[in-house]
Amino acid sequence: MTNSTNRDPANEGGWFSDPKYGRGAFLYVNIILCLGVIFFAIFVINTLMSDISGDYVLTYHGAQLARINLLKTPSALHGQLDTGRGALLELVTTELPRDDHVNLIFKTPDEKLRTGQKGRQIIFSGTIKDGIMSGTIQEGARSFKVRFERHGLDTVWKQTQILFPQK
Repeated sequence: MTNSTNRDPANEGGWFSDPKYGRGAFLYVNIILCLGVIFFAIFVINTLMSDISGDYVLTYHGAQLARINLLKTPSALHGQLDTGRGALLELVTTELPRDDHVNLIFKTPDEKLRTGQKGRQIIFSGTIKDGIMSGTIQEGARSFKVRFERHGLDTVWKQTQILFPQK
């Protein structure tokens, strides 16, 4: 009769217990799996961070002054600008940027305008690099230098909405 308390389940069968492979085979399988997970995570993070989709926030001494939401699809660029006053401005320019330089034109949607009310138009011209949009915003004759920084968690949420669209 065999004592069941001294049994080693790893040596009871399978290719791990074969003397020509030894116990090191289990270690090699674990190393390969861990490296695969690490490389996949690096690929996913690199893909998320290289995309221009996301939420960019303009802050001044901790207060949020404006927010740009960009959503890049395979064929177009969609977005909104929230300045905190009035309706959200919709992105009019939908062509995808070919390099780091972008010209984004935001306008008040026609359905948000009241009769006789004049809509707003804001133009952002600048660059997007490493999660930072820097350039100038122009509204009418006024022009301001700005620097929008990408908001990490909201950006990841936006990008998962692209990958897994809701009905």
